[in-house]
Parts: sequence; structure tokens; C-alpha cells
Amino acid sequence: MGFFDKVLGKPAGGSSPVDRGDFRAHEAPQKGFSMAVPQDWIVAEDPDGLETHPKECARVADPASSRAISSPGARVTISDVAEPRQNVVKETIRTRSTAMTGHRMVRHIAGDVKNADFGIVYEYQYGPPESPIRALGIVAQKKNRLFTVSASGSAQDFEKNRGILEAIITSFKLH
Repeated sequence: MGFFDKVLGKPAGGSSPVDRGDFRAHEAPQKGFSMAVPQDWIVAEDPDGLETHPKECARVADPASSRAISSPGARVTISDVAEPRQNVVKETIRTRSTAMTGHRMVRHIAGDVKNADFGIVYEYQYGPPESPIRALGIVAQKKNRLFTVSASGSAQDFEKNRGILEAIITSFKLH
């Protein structure tokens, strides 16, 4: 039994979401990662990464970016690292905690990410107390690339879709 199985619970039937058929594998080899997404969710790639969300979902104000985001939804953002030998994961977490109003880490999940040089998986929330955004996040570095993954939603959408968002996060791996 792996770490995520112990923390998040063994998947039903002992198989991955893709093996059970309710998710599909999304490979992005040119971007350097893969992940599972629900069969009925939309996936849109862009030069900076990828966004996925249900066909029918709410749009909520993201206090961190001042734009509307899907709720629930997941976003992968890829950026370059100037000095590949430097671990920028801790600095990214520190920067996010000061840049996102009301940011707080809810739970540390893991101190590594599959095939990453450095990485962290954690649950966090940010935004105003009356309408926070809840998220499961990954910050991972592989050589000169930084990957930030956020599977998030309004507090209500997050809890309603927690199992789906956890499956997306636990399936994420770098190539």
C-alpha cells in the first residue's frame, strides 16, 4: 500500500481511476506530465499548461488572480526555473502564502512528487473567510521547469468533489 493509499484511502477495488473507467489518462509528453481526468470533463491545453473542469460547472472569483475559475476544476501551470540546481519549491510556497489573501495550509500530504527533483503535495485554502477557495495543490520542480497544480473549488464544490480532485492530484506525475 502506497503513501497516498494510506493518507487518502485505497481506491475502490484497488485499481486506479483510469483502470476503473471513470477517468481517462491525459498524457502531455511535450509538457512533461500526465494525469487522470474524469471521462466527462473538458481538457484545454494552452502554452502555459492545462485546465480541466466539468462541462457544467460554476465560475467563481479567484481572489489570487482576479479572474473567474471553474469550480470544481484543476489547473496545471508550467514555468521555467532560472537556476535548475536551486530548489524553488519552498520559495514558491512562501511566495504563494503571502500573495494569496487568507492563504493557509490545511494539511501537508506528501513531501515528494513522482519523478520530480523537488516537490510537495498539500491541501490549502485562500480568499475571504466567508467564501474561501479550497484546493489540493502540487508544487514540483524537475530540472529547469516548475509545475504548479491546483485542484480546487468553492468550499461547497470542493467538499462535494473531493474524491475526484484527490484522484486528479494523486495521478499527477512528471516524465
